[in-house]
Amino acid sequence: MNYLTLGFCLSLLGTALAHAADEAPPAVGGKTYASHLASAARSGHPEVRAVVVRVGATGASTTPIGVSPRGARPTGVTTHAVLRNVSGDALGGIDIILAPGAKDRAAIAKAIGDYIAARALSAKNLADPWPYDPHRSSATYAQTLVDRTMQAHPELLVFAIHATPPGEKTNIIIGSNIGRIGKAADDDDLRVIEKGETNLEVAEGGERFEVELPLNDAKGARIGALGEVFAYKAGDDKKALEARAIAVRDALARQIPASAALFRTHG
Repeated sequence: MNYLTLGFCLSLLGTALAHAADEAPPAVGGKTYASHLASAARSGHPEVRAVVVRVGATGASTTPIGVSPRGARPTGVTTHAVLRNVSGDALGGIDIILAPGAKDRAAIAKAIGDYIAARALSAKNLADPWPYDPHRSSATYAQTLVDRTMQAHPELLVFAIHATPPGEKTNIIIGSNIGRIGKAADDDDLRVIEKGETNLEVAEGGERFEVELPLNDAKGARIGALGEVFAYKAGDDKKALEARAIAVRDALARQIPASAALFRTHG
């Protein structure tokens, strides 16, 4: 198991940090979602020799949950960033090893920390395997729509598209900002997909408002579900947040000619 013993993984999933209720397969023989994010965060920073993601108390004795590059034991100058999730909650720390003489260390640390925070839901999410389902690609039109929509709507904390692959029966996540590509729909998702209902929920200690809506294509045919999550505090107007989610959903639908288009791969 890459950088994560089975005992540590099970212990981690039982902590208060592991907010998400769904279960994920362990990252046996592969890398964690945290390692994937560490690799992606390094790109564009040639002065960064390695990124180490640690959940919980930070320090050299802490078991890393994600390391990039894999197996790296680089030397250099180490700077740090707080490991946060999409809501800004602290989950641990990020060690960033830079080449000696690297400039703008604080800016680099902030950029890497912000990149990971925008794509991490919880400690459990970071312990997910990557790829979540090796038979599914993250280089799809659905993921392009997710990235494009979140760039246009920075108020979105989480954005996930659920659809059924052509010729198959199981509805899955095909695009999201928190990984889990290929994760099968749960009962709440299926209620939206099959009955056209809307799920509304205040989650994570009252700091997030989750809206899951039926997703249609440009012709009005229901093709799946769309999960949208916004920051929330007591007293916020839930109806206004739901209306915002509906507007985002409707704009997205106009960009989907048919469900099969979501699964087109590129790159």
